[in-house]
Amino acid sequence: MRYPVSLIVVALAFFLLPACASRAVAGKDTPDLTVFFTSDTRGMLRRCGCSEGQMGGVSARASYIKQNMNPGRTLVLDGGDTFFDGLDVDGVKRDFYLLKAVTITDAIKATGCDAINAGDFDLALGPEFLEKAVEGRGLSFLSANLSVRQEDDNFVNPFPGRIVRDLDGVRAGIAGVVDDRFPYGSFPDAFGKVAVSSQTDAAAREIKKLAEYSDIVILLAHESIEPVEELAKRLPGADIILQGHTNEHMETPIVAGGTIVLKGYTMGKYVGRLDLWLNKSGIASGAPSKKISRYEYNVIPLDESIVPDMEVEGIISGFRSKLKEKALAPGGSYLPGSPEGYAGPDVCRGCHPAQYENWSKTGHFRAYSTLVLTSDQYDPECLSCHTTGYSYSAADAGGKVAYRHDGIRDVTCEACHGKGGGHVASHDGGVKGNTDGGMVRTVDEDTCLRCHDEANSPYFSYLEFLEKGGAHRPASPVTGR
Repeated sequence: MRYPVSLIVVALAFFLLPACASRAVAGKDTPDLTVFFTSDTRGMLRRCGCSEGQMGGVSARASYIKQNMNPGRTLVLDGGDTFFDGLDVDGVKRDFYLLKAVTITDAIKATGCDAINAGDFDLALGPEFLEKAVEGRGLSFLSANLSVRQEDDNFVNPFPGRIVRDLDGVRAGIAGVVDDRFPYGSFPDAFGKVAVSSQTDAAAREIKKLAEYSDIVILLAHESIEPVEELAKRLPGADIILQGHTNEHMETPIVAGGTIVLKGYTMGKYVGRLDLWLNKSGIASGAPSKKISRYEYNVIPLDESIVPDMEVEGIISGFRSKLKEKALAPGGSYLPGSPEGYAGPDVCRGCHPAQYENWSKTGHFRAYSTLVLTSDQYDPECLSCHTTGYSYSAADAGGKVAYRHDGIRDVTCEACHGKGGGHVASHDGGVKGNTDGGMVRTVDEDTCLRCHDEANSPYFSYLEFLEKGGAHRPASPVTGR
């Protein structure tokens, strides 16, 4: 097990009571409460495993949390944006995304998650999708200020605004709000039936209610990036604010206005651990107390050193089986021999034998077979980067299914250079204006980054990959050949 990369021990002077009320010496006793915090999973159910250095995945998250729980005193929370990395989501893939969302929900539940805040990106395919994805899964989604229009035109909140967990005598109250300043009106497909009231008013209402019967109040605030001091000032009263919808990597908590503020970690690459020692002097008399004597905070990278969790791996295996069963991965059209279609690498080989030989020694040549080894050949998100001509869209499913055709099953010449049917049909060995029938001669870095992005290929270097792994070795950074 890899040790946490950061360890911050902070004494909250403004919370301290007389010495007789404090517990044992710092670091010598068990915390009253341990909070694990994640956020912004954004559809990253698992690391794809295509390259080294990948981080994240719910399996690694579950493994770390389960192995480091504070028995009976652990709270697992998430800040939202669970299913999508934005609002630009292809509705054609709705059935696939629903199956994946249900799988992610089950996997996060297996981490022991107590509550998860509803994020704006979770509504990318509308409120019905979100409700269906979490219905009956046993995972508490929270949102105090999000409501959905019903058939009778009344607005109803599909999720509770708060919950309370009793953890070995410590009553932890958790509330969730989403930012009302987000431009919801700009995305009618996602938010046409959604109303978001003031998060400031909703947070104040929920915090006040929780303070009546909780020893500590935690607010999950799905907020735009802003100085945490402003966030704490705008949402006062909570002991802890856990902020989602942020790309910031926050190693050290900030205390503002008597509130500890933490931010989430994009794509579920890290998990935050907050150990709390509470002042319990008021509990015996029945008076609630939210005072914190001290805390310790760690940020844990979910890297490849963490052994996968077998329960979550079983859930992922079931996901793969359902993808195969439901056949949710139609392909695009092959149309061999047509100017609108693909030529295939064997045809390219006729005029470019050296490039073909180089390509046949690269990972691109074996791209589809690597999916077969992991049973991922039915996953649309994998096929898009491990095949040529793959398209999920049913409107583009004419002709033979592209990625299933042996001629272009892997990442071939045309995956990067474009369809070659027109180029072959012209019988023109040259390239006019750098294009011919949709082909491009030079493959720029942006083309590579469509698949070799930070999440799936963190060590990617355009020139290095082109020279060592491309079909045009030694490559020229100018011509790409």
